[in-house]
This record gives sequence, C-alpha cells and structure tokens, in this order.
Amino acid sequence: MSDITKQPIPTATSESHRLVLGPSLLDGLPGSEDWRAFTRHIKDPSCLALTELWIEKVHAAGGIPLRNDFAFEEIAKWGSTLMLYKLDENDRWLTTFAGGAVVEVLGFEPTGKYLEDYGADNSLKFWLDNMQYITDAHMPLIESYNLEFVEKDYVRVSAVNLPLKTGTRDFPDSYFEILSFGAE
Repeated sequence: MSDITKQPIPTATSESHRLVLGPSLLDGLPGSEDWRAFTRHIKDPSCLALTELWIEKVHAAGGIPLRNDFAFEEIAKWGSTLMLYKLDENDRWLTTFAGGAVVEVLGFEPTGKYLEDYGADNSLKFWLDNMQYITDAHMPLIESYNLEFVEKDYVRVSAVNLPLKTGTRDFPDSYFEILSFGAE
C-alpha cells in the first residue's frame, strides 16, 4: 500500500461538478467581451486577480504564455492557494507545486504526485477531461466541485485553471490552478 492510499483522499460526487469554459486561444486572442463573459464567473477576488494577470500575459505573448513569463515575485502572493501542474513525457499530469492552504485542506502534500495518485475515480475523470480542454482547445476554465474527506465535512472548491506552455511543445503542457475553498 503506497503512502498516498493511507491519506484522506478527496472525492467528488457527480452532481457536484460544475464547469465553465473560457475562450479558446487556438485561433488568436479573444476579444474583451469574451474575457468579461468568462471572468464574471470568478467570484473570489484572489482568483480573479491571478486570472487578470494571466490575461495580461496572454496579450503580451500573443497566445498561451510560457510558465517562465511569470516571475516568482508576480505569483508569490497567490502561493498558498496555487497549484502548478506539468504534463510529463508520458502524458501524465504531475503536480509540481501545491501551496500551504491547499495542503492543509487536502490533508496531504500532492507536490510530486500525479493526478491519478490522489484523485478519486469521479473526480479524476472530471479533472482529466478538463485537461483536454486546456491542451486541445487552449482555453482556461473554472471548476467547482465538492470534496469529501474521511474526517472532514464537505468542502466546496472553486478553481480557475490557466493554461501555460513550458516551451517544449506547441500546445499548453502546464497550467496554474488557483483555488478558493468554502463550506458547502
């Protein structure tokens, strides 16, 4: 039995999942109305602020920005509720960073683990399906779902996923996820 299977593993019920797709960047930069239509769904001010910084980087890059386009100083203030993922050479999503507030809510450290190492079946399918929007359609998205824990009440998660490139592929192979938590 691996260490991760001994941890309280989050699960989500299918009726709790909600997804808002952002504008695609496949055919160029979306207009301001498209961005407003997407960002009006972001209720958490911190999530909105990082999304707005990401949109600035999109415009500066003329498309999906590189992970290196973000200086540490620019994103440090979101560190506690930020996660960073990278698609590895085997096309598996690796969690490369999880902030302290995320670790506290989850009850374990996901950094260095693959999504399938800690996602429950219905959560994992939801997350991996959403990663297809990021890689195939080059679009940001908002996820909302309930996490269940063995020793915790339901926790409502709202997450904004912002695609990035590492510079090694011609599609988004990395992304920021900024999270907010609240009781159901």
